[in-house]
Amino acid sequence: MVAYAGRPRQTNRTCTVIGIVLLAVFGSILLCNIVLIVRSFIHPDKVADVFGFKPFVVVSGSMEDTILIDDLILVRACQPDTLTVGYGTGDIVSFRSGHTVVTHRLVGKTSVDGAPAFITKGDANNTADIDPVTYDMIEGQYLLRIPKLGGLSLFMQTPMGLLVFLILPVLAFFLYDIIHRRHIVRQYERDANHENRT
Repeated sequence: MVAYAGRPRQTNRTCTVIGIVLLAVFGSILLCNIVLIVRSFIHPDKVADVFGFKPFVVVSGSMEDTILIDDLILVRACQPDTLTVGYGTGDIVSFRSGHTVVTHRLVGKTSVDGAPAFITKGDANNTADIDPVTYDMIEGQYLLRIPKLGGLSLFMQTPMGLLVFLILPVLAFFLYDIIHRRHIVRQYERDANHENRT
């Protein structure tokens, strides 16, 4: 009887750990989204960051095959004078271009009104970008990409995406926790009744 009762408890512990991990993951995503949204409202003229990292969703194929459409990329603040340039070997940066942010490779150096600037180019493009990129336009240096997470990230920012990927899992976890606690209470009551009978 004791050996049999141990298995459900072990299963319950495993489910609890999985539930806590899922809650931590979804909670982190929710927290990051809230931080990005709040900072975007407070500073509409700046790209919002989370702990110094800025996420961007790729919507064009100008950097294929290095970065693909619908990828989510992360960049972080950098010192422009430490960046390297070169065709196929230069650092990749994200920079403001009008009302959008572009992520291209640094392929050369130039100057604008006496101030240092970079020449940029998309890996998949035949020619370099027309407008040079000054230091103050750079949002950060490319760190990594998460394949296809960009499209999912955009969906998560919609009301339906927020409901499906964040609110429902959190509610499901709390519902599971309530059911799990009731199950534990019943298990202890059964064990107590069994001990009283013996």
